[in-house]
Amino acid sequence: MIKLIDTHCHILPGLDDGSQTLEQALQMAEIAIKNGIETIIVTPHHANGAYDNPAFAVRESLSALQEELAGRNMPLRLLPGQEIRIHAGLLDEWDQGQLLCLNQSEYILLEMPHSHIPDSIYDLLYELRIKNLHPVIAHPERNAEIIAEPDRARQLVEHGALLQLTAGSVIGMHGRTIRRLALSLCRQGIVHLLGSDAHNSARCISALAEAYRVLEDQLGSSYAEYYADNANRLVSGTSIVPRDSPRQSKRWYQFWHH
Repeated sequence: MIKLIDTHCHILPGLDDGSQTLEQALQMAEIAIKNGIETIIVTPHHANGAYDNPAFAVRESLSALQEELAGRNMPLRLLPGQEIRIHAGLLDEWDQGQLLCLNQSEYILLEMPHSHIPDSIYDLLYELRIKNLHPVIAHPERNAEIIAEPDRARQLVEHGALLQLTAGSVIGMHGRTIRRLALSLCRQGIVHLLGSDAHNSARCISALAEAYRVLEDQLGSSYAEYYADNANRLVSGTSIVPRDSPRQSKRWYQFWHH
């Protein structure tokens, strides 16, 4: 039985385009619990042009929601994080303490625009690694440049990024093309995490459990177990282990160990 941990979720109420009220957040929590999710890393949008949620605001909101869950005897653990849009001031904001990694780890969740891959991304990946941070790219399978040229995803990995798919992509919520791409990236061994990216009841958090079932059925249990283990590593404070891939394994070793 896979232990379900959601590493990408917009459950904190009123911070972004996720849950808007405490009642919606509690509804999401109830659905998560019913679907076997024990832990959620909260990831409100930050610096995406519409929402700014610096570290202190995330911590305050997380603490308040966790207290509500405890008062209602709802067994769901919340851990801090952000979904940080790639922007010019990102490194400065890190130095200023405004950014959060996933559960205070060295893994930082980044969001690219859906329309393209920023020209600055490879320099940013390099600078983050100098700071001993491991960048995790959210939903690469929904990026227009990667959809048009899937090998761009591998290039991100070869430059030090990890990839996190959205559960809805795996189960077909975003269409057949994106579903095929998501499964292809998994087969290539360049996917490292799976998150719900749930925003509200319309983008239900239950997709995470369904996505794990699809992966087991389509690709085999080893894939689902690998992503679940990496999520557990984020929660337990240990390092994610790259999945071997014939074309990338040597470059991964060179990058992470030198």
